[in-house]
Amino acid sequence: SEADGMMLSLVPTDYFSLSLVAYDVETGDVAIRHTLEKGQLDGVAVCEGLVLSTTNELVYAMSNDDGDYLFAIDTGTYAVRTLANAFYGPLAEDPTRPGAILALHNIAKGGLQLVRIDAATGTVSVLLHLESTSLGSDLRAQDQAGLAIAADGSACWFLASYNLEDGSLARGMYTVAIDAQSGNATLANEQWAFG
Repeated sequence: SEADGMMLSLVPTDYFSLSLVAYDVETGDVAIRHTLEKGQLDGVAVCEGLVLSTTNELVYAMSNDDGDYLFAIDTGTYAVRTLANAFYGPLAEDPTRPGAILALHNIAKGGLQLVRIDAATGTVSVLLHLESTSLGSDLRAQDQAGLAIAADGSACWFLASYNLEDGSLARGMYTVAIDAQSGNATLANEQWAFG
């Protein structure tokens, strides 16, 4: 959190609670700031979140009995809200639109989307939909791999799995160009990574 210089995380502390944990990166001190109740099978869907610069809310992808959703907790008041329903991850704040989130969204047997989520309204805009590329088909974002965004917001990079013609799985590194004014995005480059 830029507000207090702490690294924040949302950690399942037992079957029925999640804790907002603060890590002091200078001293190494760790403190639980707040604990939330949860259902037994509710949990953190992607183990990477972000703190929005405009609201100082910690944002995480979560799952519960009703499905996946994007969750925000105010790091000062601990008020909780749902930003959007669906599985979004990895995610990063959009440097061209403070308070907006760029995220990857997997569509079962339908590829992946690069989306922009307005954190104030929950509006989700699709910037790019990739089902297949020259590397292969049935693209799936690797949520544990992260999403890198250029400082000026003009590009992003991510890893995605895809199927080869023989049915085997491989992974590629994708570069997407983002036009800040129009909001359109295009695939700029793709390279085999591993697999």
